[in-house]
Amino acid sequence: MTFQIRERGAFGLVPPAAMHDFLKVQGWKPSGQNTVGSAAVYTKTIDGRLWDLEVPNDPAASDYADMVIVAGSVVAVAEQLAPFEIFTRLMRLVSYTTAMMPVDADRPTDLIAKYATSIQRELRGLLAAAAMASESPQPMYRDIPSQQTQLLLASAVQPVEDPQRGQSILHVPTVSDAGNPIDTSAMEFALTAMDQLLQALDAAAALSELSRRTELERLYPVVQKGVSANFCDALARLVAMCGKVSITVTLAEVGTGTRPKHSFTYDVETGALLTRLAHSLRRHMPQFSVPVSGQVVRLARDPGTHRGTATLQLDKDQFAARVTVVLSGKPFSAAIQSFAEQRALRMTGEVLRDGSTFALHNPRDVVLAD
Repeated sequence: MTFQIRERGAFGLVPPAAMHDFLKVQGWKPSGQNTVGSAAVYTKTIDGRLWDLEVPNDPAASDYADMVIVAGSVVAVAEQLAPFEIFTRLMRLVSYTTAMMPVDADRPTDLIAKYATSIQRELRGLLAAAAMASESPQPMYRDIPSQQTQLLLASAVQPVEDPQRGQSILHVPTVSDAGNPIDTSAMEFALTAMDQLLQALDAAAALSELSRRTELERLYPVVQKGVSANFCDALARLVAMCGKVSITVTLAEVGTGTRPKHSFTYDVETGALLTRLAHSLRRHMPQFSVPVSGQVVRLARDPGTHRGTATLQLDKDQFAARVTVVLSGKPFSAAIQSFAEQRALRMTGEVLRDGSTFALHNPRDVVLAD
């Protein structure tokens, strides 16, 4: 009796704390021993037989999902439950709470009450942007969110009574109570979206550590972590409403009382940087690791250097007709040869749009076509 392969990816996303809670709810007890690799050992006596199993504590381990599946399979055999029933009970323990709290406000409770609706809208905006980024990281999103993103947003709720004053809370279950049996694809998407949200919040918090004079181009890689213009806008508006804010994402499992927390703080300076970044992302729409191929049709050498700007006439079916790129050293020599011999030049880089023109930055793997 074991789990099917189709559930393997989902189990790989289950936090260790959720598995610990699940076992304790089922009556299993930690032995206090750890195996090699820091897996925790749990035991339970059923009909006179002592059962034991191992629960991995490192989700980054290559065999993490397999070990969780083995543990679940042992429970299924020991308690004579269908594997999917084990899966269902486990996943109903996994949910997240996202809380926003003003840091320096004199009366945070009044501030939260004043902007209650707007704050909840922006928290949902952060979740929506992260969910869309988990499907495909983009500089900005114009289209209507996918159905699975809409379902995730529909499942997110604000608690009727907020137990922690001065906070605005959004509860995000990874499994809908309406879903029976559990839709594993929806659950897996929810877990992935929340992981993307954590990455984006962390990347946005790190922006404040950069110099204000840092070129925005250097910040574009955060798009790959889920920081889109939509995400920047929502977070900047929270800062504009409340001043310095703290956002905490908590895995809200039951049983142990252990709640892994991830907290991020954003001040007014970071809010201003996010606003600028959002504007720049919309204007330049960066694309990453884009392969280009085309003939150099124009060269402009910098006086007294072996460096200059090349304009490539791109081959058919690429993102634009032409792109400019600054090259130096051997790549610039290759550009000269491409221009003289009418041969295609190939390279990879980040493409930024400026109006109707495109520029390739950070060129690499520059070679002449055969």
